[in-house]
Amino acid sequence: MKSKTRFLTALLMLLILTTSIPFAFAEGEAISGQCGNNVYWSYNETTATLTIDGTGDMWDYDTNNESPFRAFYREMMIANVHNGVTGLGSYSFYNCSSLKSVSLPNSLLKIGARAFACCDDLESIVIPDSVTELGEGVFFGGGWSTNLKSVVLGNGLTSVPKNTFLRCFSLESVSLGQNIQRIEKYAFMQCQRLSEINIPDSVSYIGEEAFYQCYNLTQIHLSENVKTIEGSAFVMSGLTSLTIPSSVTRIQDGAFMNCEDLEQLVISSGVKEIGFGAFGMMTGRPDEYDTLKEITVPESVDVIESLAFSRAHLEKLTVLNPNCSFLEDESMDQCTIVRESTTLYGYENSTTQQYAEKYGLTFVSIGEEPQTMDMDLFQRIIEWIRSVIARIIEILHISF
Repeated sequence: MKSKTRFLTALLMLLILTTSIPFAFAEGEAISGQCGNNVYWSYNETTATLTIDGTGDMWDYDTNNESPFRAFYREMMIANVHNGVTGLGSYSFYNCSSLKSVSLPNSLLKIGARAFACCDDLESIVIPDSVTELGEGVFFGGGWSTNLKSVVLGNGLTSVPKNTFLRCFSLESVSLGQNIQRIEKYAFMQCQRLSEINIPDSVSYIGEEAFYQCYNLTQIHLSENVKTIEGSAFVMSGLTSLTIPSSVTRIQDGAFMNCEDLEQLVISSGVKEIGFGAFGMMTGRPDEYDTLKEITVPESVDVIESLAFSRAHLEKLTVLNPNCSFLEDESMDQCTIVRESTTLYGYENSTTQQYAEKYGLTFVSIGEEPQTMDMDLFQRIIEWIRSVIARIIEILHISF
C-alpha cells in the first residue's frame, strides 16, 4: 500500500512538472506574441531569428516597459521585419547585444527612438527609402563595445536627428540620402573612426557638436545651400582642408575649434561674422599639433571675436576689410584673437593696423585702402546712361 502511494505521489509530481512548462518554449519551437494592434512577433530559438509580421505600427517601449521579446535580447542574431509593418517602436531592439542582421521592408515609414541603440554586434544596416522619420538616438552606441561600421540612410529622410549615432566609436562610413536638409546636434558625436560621409547639397543646417571628436574625418564638402553651422559643430575633428561657403553668414562660436590637422582654410566672401574661438586651439593643447600657417579673412567679414584664430603656428592673418571690428575681452591686457607670434596683414590706417599696434603685434601693410565709388553717385550715373539710351532710341524712331 505504501509503495502504491509513493508511486501515485511521484506520478502526480511528474504530471505537475511537465504541465507547468509552456509548450511554446520547447526546443526549436517558435515563441510568439503581439507587439502592435495588428503587429505580431515570433522567435525561433534554433535559428535565433525574430520575425515581425502584420500591418501598421509596433507599440513604443522604453527601459521601464520593455518589448515582449526582451527575454531573447542576449541571443537574438537575426531580425526580419516583413512587408506591411509601417513603424518600429521606440526601444524595439534596445540592447540586443548579439543582433547581427536586420532586414527592413519597403512598407516601413518610421523608426522610433533608440530602436537599435546598443546593438553591439550589428555591423551594418540599410534604411529603405520609404522611411521618412527617425526618432532620437536610433543607433546610440555604447562606445568601443558598439561594432556598427556602415550605415545607409534612405532618400525618404529629411533630417539626421539628435544623437542618431552618438558614441558609435567604430562607425566608419555613412551614406546620407539626397533629401537630408538638417543634421541635428550630436548626430555623429564621438564617431571616432568616421572617415567617409557625403553631405548632400540639400543640407542647409549642421547642429551643435554634430561632428564633435570625429578624429578620422579629414574631408567634407559644404555646398552653397549650407546656411548655418552651429557652435562646436566640428570640434576636434580631423579635417585637413575646409572651405566655408558664401551662404554661411556667421561662423558660430568654437565651430572648428581644435581642428589640429587643418592645413588649408578658405573663408568665402559672404561670411560676415567669425565667432568666439571659431578656429582657435584650446589652451593646453600641444602646440606641435597646430598645422595651419595662413588665413585670409575676406572683405565681407565685419566682426572677428576673441580666440577666433588663436593658433600657435599661425604665421599670417590677412584681413581685407579695412573697417573690421576686433572684439576682445577688454578686461584682459593682451590679445586673444591671435597669438603674439602671428603677423597681421591689412590696409594702411585700417582697424587691423590699429589692433596690431594696440597689442604690440607685427603689422605688414598691403597698401592703401582701395577707393570705392559712392553708391549714390553710381546710381545717378546709371540713371543718366539709361536716359541717354532712351533718348537715342526715341530719335532713331522719329527718323524712321
